[in-house]
Amino acid sequence: MLVLLFPWLVSLFGGVVFWVVAKHPIGWLLGVVQMMLFVPLAILTGEWGFLAQTVIYSGVFIRNYFVELKEHRKPEDQKPRCSKCSKVIRKVAAG
Repeated sequence: MLVLLFPWLVSLFGGVVFWVVAKHPIGWLLGVVQMMLFVPLAILTGEWGFLAQTVIYSGVFIRNYFVELKEHRKPEDQKPRCSKCSKVIRKVAAG
């Protein structure tokens, strides 16, 4: 039963991770925690490819954490602003 439920729980946790990432850089470290949950999943299921995914994604998530933390700590007036978002949104909406 755990083998069937565990992947769903890890996936739901991944959704929470990306919700937090949109709010704060700490979400990237939560992503590393999520990736570590794939280690027991790989062992339980014998799907060893999850181990490679864990290493690769964790590296990317750690890198993103430090990059986003640097941006997050900048004063508001130094953070990049998108000046053409409304134009892009109108083009996409127009199809």
